[in-house]
Order: sequence, then C-alpha cells, then structure tokens
Amino acid sequence: AKMENGTYTPKHEVIDLSELCRKAAALQSPRMRPRVHLELNVPTPGSSHVISDSVLLLQYLSNLLSNAAKFTAEGGVVLVCNVREAGPNWLEVTLGVADSGPGIAGDAQHHVLRAFTTGDALPQEDKVGGTKSTGIGLRLADLIAHTITEPSLKPRQEGTKSNMISKAAKTLDMSTLSMEGCPQNGLRIESPLEKDHIYHVANGGPGSFIYFQSAIQRAPAEAIARYKAGGTDALEEIDIGTYKYNVDFSGTMRVLVIDDQRTMRQMVAMIYQKIAFEYPGVTIDCYTAPSGEQAIRMCRKHRFHIITMDQQMSIDYCQGLIDELATDSRPDGEIPEFVRFGSNKIANAKKRQAYFKNDKWVQDILPGDGTLLGHEAILKIKAETQEDGRPPALIFNLTGNLLEADRLMFLEAGSSGMLPKPTKLEEFIKLLEQNMGLYLSQGLLQLSGNQIIMDDGELHLGSRILRDSEQVPAAAVPWAGGATQRNAPS
Repeated sequence: AKMENGTYTPKHEVIDLSELCRKAAALQSPRMRPRVHLELNVPTPGSSHVISDSVLLLQYLSNLLSNAAKFTAEGGVVLVCNVREAGPNWLEVTLGVADSGPGIAGDAQHHVLRAFTTGDALPQEDKVGGTKSTGIGLRLADLIAHTITEPSLKPRQEGTKSNMISKAAKTLDMSTLSMEGCPQNGLRIESPLEKDHIYHVANGGPGSFIYFQSAIQRAPAEAIARYKAGGTDALEEIDIGTYKYNVDFSGTMRVLVIDDQRTMRQMVAMIYQKIAFEYPGVTIDCYTAPSGEQAIRMCRKHRFHIITMDQQMSIDYCQGLIDELATDSRPDGEIPEFVRFGSNKIANAKKRQAYFKNDKWVQDILPGDGTLLGHEAILKIKAETQEDGRPPALIFNLTGNLLEADRLMFLEAGSSGMLPKPTKLEEFIKLLEQNMGLYLSQGLLQLSGNQIIMDDGELHLGSRILRDSEQVPAAAVPWAGGATQRNAPS
C-alpha cells in the first residue's frame, strides 16, 4: 500500500548484486518444473556493489522467478543482472528474468502488470472458469521497480521525434538509446523473444524478458569495506532515506555561472542574489564564464563550491567577445572580478546590474573557447580536481532541452544534478534538499554532527533530521538514479 501511494521509505544499504541474485535463485529454484533449468547471467561475486534496498530487490527477483516458474513448462529460466559503468558514482543495472514460456502478447503486456491479471500468458491448468489470475506477483514487482527507478526533479520537454536528438546526444552511441516517447520507469516486457535476442531461451515457447533498467548509485569503497567486514553501524551516513535534509546557508559561498548568453548568466546570478537575501548569514561571491574552456581555467585558480554549467555554448559568441574587446574602450575605474551578494536586497540589485554592464571585461576569453560541450567541461574539471587533490564542487547542468540521452550523459560525466532553463530558486533548493544525503555519500559534502558543511565549516549548507517514516513521504531517488532509456540488447 505504501508503494502504491508513494509513502514507502526504501532503505539504502550496500548490496553485492551477484550475491543477491544467487540468493534469489536459491530461494526459487525448487519451484522450477523438472524439464526447466535455471541459469544465472550475473556479475562475478564481489564485482558490483550498489546502494539500494536489498529486501525490495530480493522480493522483486523472487516475484519474477516465481512467475517464470509457473508459466514455463520446458526449456529454461535465466536470471539476468547486467551491469554497465555509468560514471564514477553510478552503475547502470539491467535486472530481470528471461524464460522460454508461452510469451506475452503485445496487447496483453500492459494488463499483466495489473493485480490478478495476466492476459493470455497462462497454462491451461491455471485457468479457472473465465478467470485468468496468478495473484499480485508482477504488479508488486512493477511497484518495486518504480520505487527503485523513479527519478526526482527531472524536468521533461515535449517534442517531435525529429527534434528529440540533441547535439549532445549525438556524442553517444545512438544504437543503444531509445528515443521513442517518454522515459519508461518500472517494469519493461519484451516478448516474444526472437532467436537472435541476447536473452532468448531455447527449447521452449516464444518466451519473454521482464526487467527494469536504471542507474543505481555505486557503493563507496569505504562502505564496501565495512560491508565485507560485516559492520553495519557505520552505514548511517549513506542511509539516505533515514534523514530529511533542510537547506540553511551561512558562511562564504563561491559560485561559478557558465553560459554563453549574458541574460542567462544574469538570471542564474539573480538566484544567488535571492539566496543571499533570504539567508542573511551567507555571503556569495558570484563569478561568470561564457565557455567551458574558461571555466576549466578558472577552477584551477579559484575554489568554487557550486557550479552551474550550460550544455551547448558558442565559439562564435566567444570570438565575438574577443573582437569587441579588441575594438572597444575599457571603462574607467576598477571592474570587479565577481559580484558579491549579501543581505541588502537593494545593494545586491545595484551590484548585479553594475557587474553585468561590464562583465565582458573580466572574462579571460581565448581563441577557440566555446567549442567544448558542457558535459565535456565537467569531465575535465572533475579529472583535474581529482588529479590535483582539490576539494570537489557541486556541478549542476542547466539545460533547456532535457532528453533522457542527455541525462545519462550528464550522469556519466559526474554531474550532481540537472535544472531546467530557465530555473527558479525553489527548484534549486529542492534539488539540494532531495540530494544532500547522496552528496554526503559521494564525499561532495561533509557532516559535522547533523550539520551539512563544505571546507570544514567555511560554508554551511543545511542540516539533517530523522525522518518519520510513518508520516513523511519517502525521499525521492535522485534524478541521476532514475531509469535510463537504453534498450536491452536485441
């Protein structure tokens, strides 16, 4: 019932996917018929650890295996767990069951996910009168899949198929991406399985493959070590669902806004201006850049806590600024390198207007700037940060053309989240509050008691409190943990 109404709070614990699959197979193998063999297509033990809810996933696999055992009279059943790298903090997991049963007709596939209905995929002995019923197995599995894969704060943009492939998406192997329609969370069904399907099971019927596909958080090394040692008391910090997080800024925050449109740079700066006014304890130094290349150079020079990154920037825009700087006369007086926001609303507005009136004069623009896509700049910033031992920053993608392919690409680059363009302060705060637990587990934020900080307390971002699981809705899985649009191999 809680999963039906969205109030179930999933646990967040270290799981060895191979071990989980083997446990599910051991529990359900006695259900297989004599002429049906059960096989495992799973990672090697100890190779794939994730953060998720082990009870939910075990129930999910048990339901799928039980369903396959009931409808498969001969041939085989295969438990599939395919794991693919999806950036430093995520694994893309395909988890499901293939069988050589009677298959599920296309027009019945939606109905079998409803409680007590299975379409025509029934052995004769399971038909009682006009009723076709096998219980709530697949329905519960679908609810669990939705709980595991449902992303939060994931803005969507409608469009025709002709404009559904962005410049960014073209940098990926498009043969592995599904651009048909909206994102699909929950269970997916492929049936019948042709002989050349990667999960086709021989010596039986048409067969089916029922699964979900999602990016799931990779377990941190220290958490895996505790898991292997048998310890559980130290997992508190990564138990994201246990706590509710509240934003409350204080201290000094340095931010970098990257966009090739001056109006968009100013729009994001206005969000920080509002933050400084609404949270009087924080001072915000806001820097700007028109290209990913300049952002990389600035990150070598300055410590930024939060970075917002546009995806598609313009080499023509950057070259135009270079040309303007070569011909225009520099204004008299000192031009600040950044704009500083405090608690005075009127002073903030004046400083912002003065800064953006002359901001081109503080830009370190070089020929060729504007070539890098946003996710490419993020990859370089992340790599240099790690190589140089610099403290990490929260980096958010700001985009007006959000596709599933883009989301996966940003995730692989190491993005901390995604915001629509234009965005609002409320959306920015919501993204932070929903994902603070995740950022803690990734080492992007620090914990001092129940206070969320960066740079040993130089910047305070908020606090956490224990969540009342009976009264507070479940924390949504971060956007980067949502379902992807990759097709299963066929």
